[in-house]
Amino acid sequence: MKSRIMITLALSSAIWAQAPAAKTVAPDAVVATIDGQPLTAAEVMAIVQANNPEARSLLKDPKAYVERLALIRKLAAMGEKAHLDQVSPTKEMLELQRRQTLANAQLNAAIDAIPVTAEEHKKFYEDNKDRYTQAKVKVLFVSFKANPVPQADPKAKKILTESEARAKVDKLLADIRGGADFVKLVKENSDDAESVAREGDRGDLIRRSDKLPDNIKAAIFSLKPKQVSDPVRVSTGFYLFRLEELTAQPFEQVRDDIWIEIRQGHFNKWLENTQKDIQVKIENPEFFINAAAGK
Repeated sequence: MKSRIMITLALSSAIWAQAPAAKTVAPDAVVATIDGQPLTAAEVMAIVQANNPEARSLLKDPKAYVERLALIRKLAAMGEKAHLDQVSPTKEMLELQRRQTLANAQLNAAIDAIPVTAEEHKKFYEDNKDRYTQAKVKVLFVSFKANPVPQADPKAKKILTESEARAKVDKLLADIRGGADFVKLVKENSDDAESVAREGDRGDLIRRSDKLPDNIKAAIFSLKPKQVSDPVRVSTGFYLFRLEELTAQPFEQVRDDIWIEIRQGHFNKWLENTQKDIQVKIENPEFFINAAAGK
């Protein structure tokens, strides 16, 4: 079996505009020479972009960086002189890399060319305003454990089973709907210490886009201000939510997200239409099966 040696530049994938050292240097500025030949800032940053984002260490040591680049250049020139670029699998790998680079350049050019008008921007916000609704709530939480262990301290708070917790939260809900003070019951009964300290306030606003269980969001956004939800079960207990108020995130707060989503939507349609024009036919299925199996 032949052993293979790989020499790479372990560089960051930061782009030119993000590289602190590059901001004040023109792309065509000569930053080093290799055997008397100029190495420009643009060439260095192109290599930075092309490599895995694992380290900037060589960039912090310019001499080591350029020495490694010089070695790669020399070895590549030797390989080209020996016509290794015409030998499989190097020939195919070079062509694949060329196509991938051009494909990525085309994708970037396509998405950069997509316009998003101010009217489209604002219309998206108005048409999807429900997505930007945010709720301020108070919570009461009754916890349970599947198999609670009897407590040695008789003064300790009893750990409830699921059925006991459900009975308790149902009783609390009946009291609340009968006129009992929600905040008072939170202070006396809730097992969520953080919200208890805030008189039941959850602490942050809840949005439809938040990564919360669907049953929680459904319960909250079905309420009217000052209404209390039915018990909402989670893996550790039951919640009662009281809606304090509903507001909408201001357009200025979400405009960047909207711009990205609109542009991405147009780009996805462009890519889908581009792919529709491609005709693919598998002529040798067995080849792919064997290749996948490493045969």
